[in-house]
Amino acid sequence: MRNLRDALSPSLADAPRSRIYRSLGSVLAEDLEDILSTSRAATSRIQQLAPGVLQGAATGFVAGGPAGALAGGALGAAGGLANPRGAAAPSRAAAATISSPLWNPAALELLLTALRPEVIEALIAMALGRLGARTIPVGNASVPVQAFGELIGALASEALSHHEQYPTRAGSPRRYLAEALARGEDIDEPSVRAESLRTLLRETADDF
Repeated sequence: MRNLRDALSPSLADAPRSRIYRSLGSVLAEDLEDILSTSRAATSRIQQLAPGVLQGAATGFVAGGPAGALAGGALGAAGGLANPRGAAAPSRAAAATISSPLWNPAALELLLTALRPEVIEALIAMALGRLGARTIPVGNASVPVQAFGELIGALASEALSHHEQYPTRAGSPRRYLAEALARGEDIDEPSVRAESLRTLLRETADDF
């Protein structure tokens, strides 16, 4: 239960394993522990790669605006793979001439943030309600659980705002929206699309 304790309320965080099992149920407690353990195991590799990608995108933006951010992201990713401590900053010329699919750094930052163990702890704490922690340690600071939700919301909004600047292909509704369309719902409404995707993800959760 070492990984799960930070996500638990003070009354449970230092409690014996048996009490945690009684409070949460042994299956749920073990599953949550496994989720956090897996997250922490992956964090070291993510930390090696992420700075190069994000730093490259930021440097590219300074050198050449949004187009430069694309190139900078590519250079940063390459540098991160070869050297986890980061590569040299790209020149304006390099940023302007190298193409990259990384045109939405906020989306990448959202992904990397969502994979952080502290964020997963915060979401678990929210899910547990009164049994969950009210704050999560990040470095030497204790951060309120709701701040993590606010950060995810802000990053998601930023990523979506940037994405919507690029027109999508016109055509028939995606298959995941077929049932909503059949019910006469407005598939241009974000909440309808979100609920349709939510349903699909639940239905296909065992497909991995």
